[in-house]
Amino acid sequence: MSREGCFFGLSLLMILREILRLLRPADALKNLLVFAPLVFAGGAGELSAWPPLLILFAAFCACASAVYIFNDLLDRGQDRRHPIKARRPLAAVTISPRTAVLLSLLLLAVGMLLAGLTDPVIMLILGIYVFQNIFYSLILKKILLIDLIIIALGYLLRVYAGGYTAEVPVSNWILMMTALLSFIISIGKRRDDLALIGTDHEQHKRPDYSLRFLKILMFICIPLTALLYLVYTLDPAVSVSHHREYYFLSALPVWTALAAYAKSFLKSHGLGSPVRLLARNLWIGIPLLLWIALQWWFHTGEGW
Repeated sequence: MSREGCFFGLSLLMILREILRLLRPADALKNLLVFAPLVFAGGAGELSAWPPLLILFAAFCACASAVYIFNDLLDRGQDRRHPIKARRPLAAVTISPRTAVLLSLLLLAVGMLLAGLTDPVIMLILGIYVFQNIFYSLILKKILLIDLIIIALGYLLRVYAGGYTAEVPVSNWILMMTALLSFIISIGKRRDDLALIGTDHEQHKRPDYSLRFLKILMFICIPLTALLYLVYTLDPAVSVSHHREYYFLSALPVWTALAAYAKSFLKSHGLGSPVRLLARNLWIGIPLLLWIALQWWFHTGEGW
């Protein structure tokens, strides 16, 4: 192969790598929430329910990446002054704005097309998800507490869409715990930003979250989540649906992970990326894996 051919090949690989970074594939983990209603309803073993959910998952991934690109387009000026966000493709000018716009529109079209393969209601839910994220990027992320509520709404839309697609009821337990989980993650991200940029909120167009206020919010949400999950596991109806008298034991890894997250919050150790936090903090990652294993056992194992 000629030197020019090698250079072209390397350039193409670099462009593809930057496009992949622009899509934020790690954030696709949030879209796993579409499977939560089926799993918590005890229907994980129903293979016929999975194909439409996988299509829904792909649709949310496409639309979520589209709105991430839109947000990065708007924020690229501020991101260049951020210690970490300055490495994003649009802020670092490794991807042109025109390419980003075309890619965002393409992903949006793909996401809505996939949603249309499931149900018109799912297209409506995805449409609401996209528009609320657009308004979040334009205005709402600058308003104290409203930004956290809008992010929580995005999580709840995923859960509701998953329940509708799988044709299983979405319990109030799941909705409350999903909302609280989104608050915990969002507050952690605000804490990380505060540690990185100090108090220069105007420069980065963020609401005026002080460290004290974030601590108050976090230490309301974490104990409430721990207590709510325990009460959920002790609910007789839940124990029956999971075929286990000892389902409450699954609260132990949840508490361990929440305690580890609270410790990381106090030290501000990489809370901006939940994926990196899971990989680096074994006191969060291992309990999460244990919780998943327990869920599998409670749903598929023989009774104790």
